[in-house]
Amino acid sequence: MSGNFVQRGEPAIMDKYVRAKNALKNGADLVLELSPLISSSSAGYFGEGAVVNLSKLGVVDTLCFGAEEADKDLFKKAARILSENDPALNNSIKENLKEGLSYAAAREKALTEIHDFDKRIISDPNNILALEYETAILNHKTGFETYITKRNDPGYNSLDLEGETASALAVRKLIQERKWAEIAKFVPKETDAIDFSELVFKDDISSFLHYKLLSESIDGFDKYHDISKDLSERICNKLSEFTTFSGFCDSLKTKNTAYSTISRGLLHIFLDIKKETVSEYKENGYAKYIKVLGFNKSAAPLLKKIADWGSVPLITGKNDYDKYIHKDEKLRALYLEEMRIDRNYDLILNKKFSRPIISDFSKEPVIM
Repeated sequence: MSGNFVQRGEPAIMDKYVRAKNALKNGADLVLELSPLISSSSAGYFGEGAVVNLSKLGVVDTLCFGAEEADKDLFKKAARILSENDPALNNSIKENLKEGLSYAAAREKALTEIHDFDKRIISDPNNILALEYETAILNHKTGFETYITKRNDPGYNSLDLEGETASALAVRKLIQERKWAEIAKFVPKETDAIDFSELVFKDDISSFLHYKLLSESIDGFDKYHDISKDLSERICNKLSEFTTFSGFCDSLKTKNTAYSTISRGLLHIFLDIKKETVSEYKENGYAKYIKVLGFNKSAAPLLKKIADWGSVPLITGKNDYDKYIHKDEKLRALYLEEMRIDRNYDLILNKKFSRPIISDFSKEPVIM
């Protein structure tokens, strides 16, 4: 699960331990954290990182996920094409990038034109992530089977509340409006009634982000993950228009640069996540340890199997940090970097609710 910062390019609406608790109440046995270095990244990093990290547990054989399309053969076919390093496809993607398209849009156009793919397979948000999962499974030879649940909600960006299901966007809007009676129709009965006293929204980081943008505008922002030179220049040119995080994303949006791409880039500026840091994390094979956010007591046999068969340690607290990380300089640097990133969420809670900022080592997994 993503921690306190998520793939849509903003802070999570509730902190990671609250969400882990609800996952456990709704049937999960074990909740592990996806590193903040990739949890707020584009689908390529997010999907590949998740697959690689799961493969290191030594106990996973099937990956289940939701998508707008449930025909996994279509995704497997697209994954094979992307993995074959086809020169014609690669050249088409390069030409599309020169036209100013994002990588996702450039790839979508190339696959549609050269291989006659249904555009939905490579453009709908959850289909894009499904394709990244299948591609990573193939490239890393994990051997995972996949099971796809067809999403029946009204659509990723829909605010429709008339049916039996609603999009996550619509549910978050209801939460922001404190409409618990309506929210309850779309979330599991086992979900805790939402504590409206400590919710975090995108624009809660506006003042922090604005200060950082003003402080660094002379040098530009293309050193940050998901920030191109073109986007960096637009940020500098439009900085005087900044009022809120969400408003600035709208101001920076263009035909070829999606809102989500801009949101992720600005979040990475706020979090000080640089391109070289994420590249190094990927080149080193992603996770060298995996943090546990919560588990059911009945999952003890699973935890033992991971300990016996896994290739990376599970970290549940200070004792595991001392045992597996503290004496390794590179691992310690990575752990402290992830801790530094997470501290920004604590800063938001401190400013908004006067919640004390406590050490990451004082936070323990949820056990049920």
